[in-house]
Amino acid sequence: MRKTARAIRAFNPIQSKYSYGFVNQPITNMIEDIMEKNSSESYFIQICDFVSFFIHLYFKLEYRHEALPKRVANVIDDTFIKRVMATLKNSGRLNLKANESNQYGLVIYPK
Repeated sequence: MRKTARAIRAFNPIQSKYSYGFVNQPITNMIEDIMEKNSSESYFIQICDFVSFFIHLYFKLEYRHEALPKRVANVIDDTFIKRVMATLKNSGRLNLKANESNQYGLVIYPK
């Protein structure tokens, strides 16, 4: 299905109403195919994975006061996580209205 969905973005023959021939009308408004997929196959899922992972790390640091996992701590530190969160907030990618008492709009249960 993914192969077909990608192919009709370039070549989509539709039979003409007025003649016996075909007209090429490629699909232009389809962002992505609708099938379930691995995150390595979809930029949208990769972005969601990125945001959720950094929110998880921020939660572990700020609310649970836990150390970062060793494999993560070898690559990034807590200041980098805070900069990513600030970038997400300033870019308007976080729903700040979800919880106005939290600076990033995070709703944390149980309260």
